[in-house]
Amino acid sequence: MKSFSRLGSAALGLLALCGLANAEPLKIAYSDWPGWVAWEIGVQKGWFKEAGVDVEFMWFDYVPSMDAYVAGKVDAVCMTNGDALVTGATGKPSVGILINDYSNGNDMIVAAPGISSLKDLKGKKVGIEEGFVEHLLLLTGLEKNGMALDDVT
Repeated sequence: MKSFSRLGSAALGLLALCGLANAEPLKIAYSDWPGWVAWEIGVQKGWFKEAGVDVEFMWFDYVPSMDAYVAGKVDAVCMTNGDALVTGATGKPSVGILINDYSNGNDMIVAAPGISSLKDLKGKKVGIEEGFVEHLLLLTGLEKNGMALDDVT
């Protein structure tokens, strides 16, 4: 709870500073991810109003939230660090201001029935998005099992 309070205080401070620069409310896009839905609690409890922060949280599906940010429809967006890099590649100038979620052990490889270990993936087709967390997860898992990326297709 202490961590959440500190995180919330830091976020409110950052948002308050951003709000001073604009006459309109700061518009933040967020979506259905456990680390981001906590913002909804703050909205429902009225914490932003209590702190004098003029902010409007806008709910989107994940990819449309990033599209809205790139299109300039919102001032900020909650996204993964990998997607922040891709979004930056569009030329949209961005700055990461807050890391509010960690995935310590929550990532996994999902496989078809009959595959019970990474070694069972040898010669099998694996779908990943190269250059992102799932790619790193697969590479690390394969390496720990004495395998390489070319052991899967």
